Amino acid sequence: MIHFYPLQKLAKYVNIERIEVRIMCVGIPAKIIECDEISAIVDISGSQREISLLTLDAQAAAGDWVMVHAGFAVTVLDPAEAEETLQMMLDMANE
Repeated sequence: MIHFYPLQKLAKYVNIERIEVRIMCVGIPAKIIECDEISAIVDISGSQREISLLTLDAQAAAGDWVMVHAGFAVTVLDPAEAEETLQMMLDMANE
């Protein structure tokens, strides 16, 4: 599980002047609503999008959770971990 913390929250624990900041891409957990062999319709917090399954190593089916980055499913996720990660991201966005 990857945890994301804003630098402001870390400031009370570490000297943020010494932290090297690296930019990274963020994937978002999404639940597959329907799919075929190459694409899927996913739900991300009530918003539905079409994504590609071409980069996915494993088979995915309706009801599965996947990590989506830039319109591509990159991995199949454990449902509990996906829901926890999505909730954590939503909580951070609302702070």
